[in-house]
Amino acid sequence: MGENLTKMNYLNKKGEGISFALNNLSEIFLAIAGIFLIIAIIFSTYSCSNNRDQQAKGTLDRINQIITSLDEGTEESLELLAPTGWKIISFNAENNLNAEYSKPNNYFNDNLICVCEKTCKYCRSVNYKVLNSGEQVNLKIEPKIIYFKLENNQISVRIEQLKKSVEEELS
Repeated sequence: MGENLTKMNYLNKKGEGISFALNNLSEIFLAIAGIFLIIAIIFSTYSCSNNRDQQAKGTLDRINQIITSLDEGTEESLELLAPTGWKIISFNAENNLNAEYSKPNNYFNDNLICVCEKTCKYCRSVNYKVLNSGEQVNLKIEPKIIYFKLENNQISVRIEQLKKSVEEELS
């Protein structure tokens, strides 16, 4: 009987050890899952930010392509969609400010077109002033069509809101 009692004590201790190991293993698993979750959140935030930067660069490239291809009296349009909430900002060679935006230092004395969020970090020098109703452009990016026209040695900008979809009109 003493031998059976010793075996039972050994099995209880072994069972407690397995239970202790399983509890620790689940805590370790939760900690690792938490670390992966934090990494995923950081990566998705960076990826989203990087995507908006890529959209800004693409929008600026397309605007620059349109402006440089215009001949006197011609007009070309661009459907403006992304990155929403950013702005299209123009600076004349003689102006270093446009509302709350400042022209980047390396572009002083240039006519400039920029795609800006809080600051203007995506900019291109252009050969002409870019104006909207005689003023420097300060245009929020949202679904709209923007028209560029070269006339009298300057680019005139005209804006047209995109028409609502049939679904939006019915609701």
